[in-house]
Amino acid sequence: MAEVTSTSGLKTYPERIPESVLDQEEPVTNAESIVIAEFDCNGKQQITLAEMIQDIRELSEYTPERYRDKARLEEYATLMAEGRLILCLAKARKLEDEPEIQRKNRRYLHTMLANKLWKVEVEQKVRVTEEDIQANYEARKSEFAEEEQVRLTCITLKDSDRAKEIFESIQSGKDMVEVAKELSDTGELTGPGADPLNPGDTGYLARDTFPKEQQAFTDDAFAMDVGQTTDDIMTVSFQGRQYYTIFRKEEHNPAVQKTLDDSEVRRIVTADTQTEMRNALTSNLYTQLRNKAKLKIYFDRIPEQSDK
Repeated sequence: MAEVTSTSGLKTYPERIPESVLDQEEPVTNAESIVIAEFDCNGKQQITLAEMIQDIRELSEYTPERYRDKARLEEYATLMAEGRLILCLAKARKLEDEPEIQRKNRRYLHTMLANKLWKVEVEQKVRVTEEDIQANYEARKSEFAEEEQVRLTCITLKDSDRAKEIFESIQSGKDMVEVAKELSDTGELTGPGADPLNPGDTGYLARDTFPKEQQAFTDDAFAMDVGQTTDDIMTVSFQGRQYYTIFRKEEHNPAVQKTLDDSEVRRIVTADTQTEMRNALTSNLYTQLRNKAKLKIYFDRIPEQSDK
């Protein structure tokens, strides 16, 4: 049995590897005839520049970028040659005949064949039209609608006398945001705008953010002009308890219906349309195969598995 050892005469020829080996615009000419490594294993074995280029390009999407400089290319050529030596030794020892290897080879081959069939029968047939994309968009148009929203600086307190005191200070010119921060620090701030990380800021509110018992609050918030502050303290009921609210309107964003002119909407709808077509083609392929082969599966013959 031949052994692959240091006497296999491995030789690499890094000087034959050009800098621009992976440059798509200027491909290396005669790469098939340029030998970059050779060794003895049941006769002389050679690795060509074309083989290395193909090997690198078949790596994961981003890995080839690692091999743009000559030093990395020379490193890869050595690794590739050593890998061939290991493979040669494994074959010399007939490891490929072992049952486990045979089983895994069959499984890998089956996977490759199935993937190739799926690519031909499904992936290559995914051809969505503008009409398909438009129909998908219309069917789910509401997903791309943004509600009318407002944002407030809001102070809500549980005590009416304290609310009057705060309201008077704001009317006298005290900054509402600073007041909200002070009330947050003392633990008095509650309700909308009580976030300790951003006291007073309610975030964006829609017309249905709060329950109907707070409808008056919602109606005023949407009816007021941006920059306007409540004329008086508003009493709001929530779960049978009275709260006292003062707020200023900061923003009012109208309802917006995003269309396919929005690049992100188009990207999402196009991708989903392709997925739906892909799923339909896949389902149809399985149905055809099942019917043609008269597939029968006997689930009743599969025993229950013990929990132990």
